[in-house]
Amino acid sequence: MKNPVSLATRIGLGFAAVVSLLILITAVGIQRVGFIDSTLEDVGDNAAKVQRYAINFRGSVHNRAIALRDAVLVNNDQDLALHLEEMTRLEKDYIDSAAPMDQLFSRPTVSAEERQLLRGIKEIEQQTLGSTKSVIALRRTGDIAGAQALLLSQTSGDYSEWLKRINALIDHEEASIRVQLDNVQATASQFRGLMLLATAFAVLLSIVLSVFIIRFVKKTLGAEPVEVAQAIRRLAAGDLSRQRHGRTENRVDSSLGNHHRGEDGCPRGQPIIHRAVGGFICQQYPDNGADP
Repeated sequence: MKNPVSLATRIGLGFAAVVSLLILITAVGIQRVGFIDSTLEDVGDNAAKVQRYAINFRGSVHNRAIALRDAVLVNNDQDLALHLEEMTRLEKDYIDSAAPMDQLFSRPTVSAEERQLLRGIKEIEQQTLGSTKSVIALRRTGDIAGAQALLLSQTSGDYSEWLKRINALIDHEEASIRVQLDNVQATASQFRGLMLLATAFAVLLSIVLSVFIIRFVKKTLGAEPVEVAQAIRRLAAGDLSRQRHGRTENRVDSSLGNHHRGEDGCPRGQPIIHRAVGGFICQQYPDNGADP
């Protein structure tokens, strides 16, 4: 005959099920939080910095174009020197951002599209700086008309293309940041739903296990544990009445009476609590357990 699962085993299995669910939720939470953390770290250490340096590029190039235009338009060397000094300062600001930008692009995580965009910026940079030097050289020699003509025909267009390519890199990084942040938001929303679902499942599982264990205990004892304990105490005190103490003793005694008795008139094959009670009765009152 197959042995029934013990109470300790049932409680242990129920506890193990709840703990396993907790471990699963924790593991999923660690994975989701790790993804969110790594994504935000990548945004902060890469895309956001690239975008910031590119914005510095744009400010430097835009202001240099204005300073070059003013340098060509002025008609005295003093004002010319001021505008050229401003261009030198702006060029230094550009270089200060270009150095860390190159360091960022040396990482293997940089995409091919980003490298192509930066390469295009550097190409137009060299072309624009060359035409800028030509304009400044013409202006220094006093050829204002020639400097203005070169500025309008070539250099102005070079600066416009330079700004256009810088803006393309800025827009690319902005789109990349937006995609990554959308992924973070989606992950956080999914994790929130998973937590709610797991909590509901844990509550349901706890209720089912509790009901299952309670029914098993009541079936094994024949009544509530407190009621059975009271019945045993009364029997131990010598109170063998079945009528006076109500339904608890009736259930216990009925359970005792419904099982087979041995040769000595004592019950056999009963739940352990019933065997204990019946055995106590047979030991103390041998004639009570035997049939008349």
